[in-house]
Amino acid sequence: MTLHRRWSILAMSLTGVLLVGTLAALAILQARPAAEPPPGVPKVAVDDANVHLGILDSPKKFRHTYTIRNEGDGPLSLAPAKGNCSCLVLGLPEGSIDPGDQARIAVSFDLLLKSGDVHRTISLLTNDPEAPELKLELYARLRARLTAKPEQVQLALKVAEPRKPAETYVFSQIWKHFDLVAVKKSLEGMSLRIAPASPEQLKRLDAQCGYRVEVAMPPDLPDGQFAEWIQFQGKPVAAPNEGPLPLKLEVHGRLDGRLTLHGQRIDKNRVLRLGTIPSGQQVRETVVMKVNDERHGLKVHRVETDPDFLHASLVPFESSATTGLYRLEVAVPADAPAANCMGDQAATVRLRTDHPRLPLIELKVDFAVLQGGAGHAHVAAR
Repeated sequence: MTLHRRWSILAMSLTGVLLVGTLAALAILQARPAAEPPPGVPKVAVDDANVHLGILDSPKKFRHTYTIRNEGDGPLSLAPAKGNCSCLVLGLPEGSIDPGDQARIAVSFDLLLKSGDVHRTISLLTNDPEAPELKLELYARLRARLTAKPEQVQLALKVAEPRKPAETYVFSQIWKHFDLVAVKKSLEGMSLRIAPASPEQLKRLDAQCGYRVEVAMPPDLPDGQFAEWIQFQGKPVAAPNEGPLPLKLEVHGRLDGRLTLHGQRIDKNRVLRLGTIPSGQQVRETVVMKVNDERHGLKVHRVETDPDFLHASLVPFESSATTGLYRLEVAVPADAPAANCMGDQAATVRLRTDHPRLPLIELKVDFAVLQGGAGHAHVAAR
């Protein structure tokens, strides 16, 4: 056999081996399952996430719709975030938004009797890795049909000083003319004076029409804190399609000076501070009480103490009917149990009297009773 023929046979053998190997490799590849393409990534988009609505007449409800698109190549999921404003989010898709698709999300919230600047933020959670939280914001300035400024009247009164009324303005930024009527008062003795607001006042309130309202408390108002209200009704004139609207005005404050307490251990908040008391020791303190009302005399129907082991009694001076002076005796007895009557847990003395403007007189008593010897003293929680 010639050398040339030997080389030809060897080449053909190698070619056959390569062909068989190639066919085997193709068979193996065809037998394997095809690899899945890599998952797509969603991309959330909205044309205007910050919407400025301008000046609006305050409706009962307001609604705005956003269009949210998926500009990525994977499905987009949306969910409301915690801590949203008190808005109702409508139209969130139950499933995901496919690439190239969009969803319309409506936001609804109440604006009844609101005025001024409004800002609402709605947060949505997304599976877009570049924007895991989408914030939608709404801005508007509302004109009120009927409102008050200030919305709550505050009064700080003293018996020895002249009673100055508090004032507020009830107005409309929409109605050109309306009538204002006080429908009901929580305290019938409150007096009102209602007069049209001046052009300068209306301009300052950005109002079309309004009234200046003065509120004065009755002369027989009891001593201490008070929280009252007045129910108004505003009825537009020459607006046949609109009915009257209610408006509740809160009147809060305090009257001081009808009763004063004097003593070395009385602080400015009318708290009697006795400090810490060792077990087995009696502590007695006298507080001078003065009634500054036009009626100086009073009788105590009942004395109440909390806790019960605290003792209290009211002793009139001989001239108490004309001077209004009394001695309030407070005592922690020697057999008092261990107790913590300090701070928010302070003890209370209540005097229920026949006085029309001081029917209940209260005194806070701050103390603690320690029990045990030196190094072992402790205070029992009430």
